[in-house]
Amino acid sequence: MIDNLTFTQAVWLFCPAFVLHLLEEWPRFTGWARLHASARFTQRDYNVIHAAGIGALFHVAASVLTRSYCPGAITPVAIHLPLFAVITALPCRKVS
Repeated sequence: MIDNLTFTQAVWLFCPAFVLHLLEEWPRFTGWARLHASARFTQRDYNVIHAAGIGALFHVAASVLTRSYCPGAITPVAIHLPLFAVITALPCRKVS
């Protein structure tokens, strides 16, 4: 199935992947961050982390450092990184 994807189709997969990520973390992340990072953590802080594009690294590092599940840590590893690998490999496959 992945072998038959066009580059455009693969890029469009990021939309549902991002929605899944938000569904994984959104209801619990701010509370988790207040508990493990700072009682002053706000929704604005959450928005800045995601706007900066460092969400995946942040979630995984936070899980390791706090030895607890950081809401939002699964989808970047299970979906975003493999999808990124596919998207970056597609142009190379077309050239060779």
